[in-house]
Amino acid sequence: MEFDRDRLNRFYQYCYALTRHEQDAYDLLQSGIEKLLKQSPAQADTADAYLYRIIRNTFIDQYRRQQRFEHEAFDEDQHSVDFDITTLESLSIDSHHLNKLMAEISTAEREMLFLWAVEEYTTQEVADLLGIPKGTVLSRIFRLRKKIQNYDASNKQVSGGIAL
Repeated sequence: MEFDRDRLNRFYQYCYALTRHEQDAYDLLQSGIEKLLKQSPAQADTADAYLYRIIRNTFIDQYRRQQRFEHEAFDEDQHSVDFDITTLESLSIDSHHLNKLMAEISTAEREMLFLWAVEEYTTQEVADLLGIPKGTVLSRIFRLRKKIQNYDASNKQVSGGIAL
């Protein structure tokens, strides 16, 4: 089984949507691929769906394990880095508002948003990947859209992003 750059990038983006941390996303992707290669699904054409499932289950396991132990949050203000102002101006999305929005939605909502909006899976495919009914996916997407619209209305400064 081979993974080209685009395919790995898609899986990395999925991992990042779950973890919201670059290094954790790389670790999650590596764990998922390692488990996939050890178990090797019978059909190669279902490997992508199988890897999504492995990554999701691994993330849930890691999340539950982290809940058992206390950890200290990283203080970004204390460890800030100076950036070139031209680099910051070139960003099309205000990262502060994007981070606030992402903090307001749950991991399950981020996962669903990623699969539906970024990976462009149909609602039926999302339902199959997550193991839930299609109607549940539709209602969650509807509520997620409302949540994003309400956030956008209360924060007029947000520009760019995904059109929902």
